[in-house]
Amino acid sequence: MKYKIVGWTDYDNEEFKEMVNFTHNAYLTLIREIREQGYTISGYDHQENGWVPIFNTGEIIRMTQRGWGGIMADVIQFEQKNGYEYSIYGVGGAVMGYNDDAICFRDDIDFPNIEDICDTYKIVISEKTFNNYQDGETLFRFFINEELSSSDNHDRLLLTYKGHVIKTEIMCIYYYEKSKIDDQIEACRAYEEDKESKYIYIVEPNRPYDFESKRKSMVLRILSEYEEE
Repeated sequence: MKYKIVGWTDYDNEEFKEMVNFTHNAYLTLIREIREQGYTISGYDHQENGWVPIFNTGEIIRMTQRGWGGIMADVIQFEQKNGYEYSIYGVGGAVMGYNDDAICFRDDIDFPNIEDICDTYKIVISEKTFNNYQDGETLFRFFINEELSSSDNHDRLLLTYKGHVIKTEIMCIYYYEKSKIDDQIEACRAYEEDKESKYIYIVEPNRPYDFESKRKSMVLRILSEYEEE
């Protein structure tokens, strides 16, 4: 996803959806924007003074004051020695003050089409997986490769088999460590943003001889199907 910060809003503004996964890519976009603008935003400012970032996907992130302080610890680029550097800007009072000149509401921003800013990934699926999908199966068990692990919410994933393309939108990626497969499956199936849409789920199997490894699972929304030209 080609993220940008397009504005700031109040912590209690419910016009914007909260980002399901605050991914590494989104995190880097945020800290670089704060650094480039020269902002010094405390955790108090974030929660009380209108300094909640709005991404160009129309989503926001809301954090605890200490969580925001962790972001600022990365922004200021000081050597971190004890792990408590979040306290510099994570707790206490205001630093920036109230953002009365730039608080945005949804109608204030002309958001781009997601198709214009998302990244597209591809997996060539097996005949068995394709046939199971055609038979109505929604849960699939295969590994999510390293490239796909770097994807963001709303990126596109093309599942292809012999020229047939199942175009999907990545809705959520879950990361698990030492968790049961059944727990992962339950979490995926619990995700339901739009009851009218069709969802499928990818859940990684156990790795051979490493049953406690970190595993990933992914929720995909079906957008369309077509034949490659």
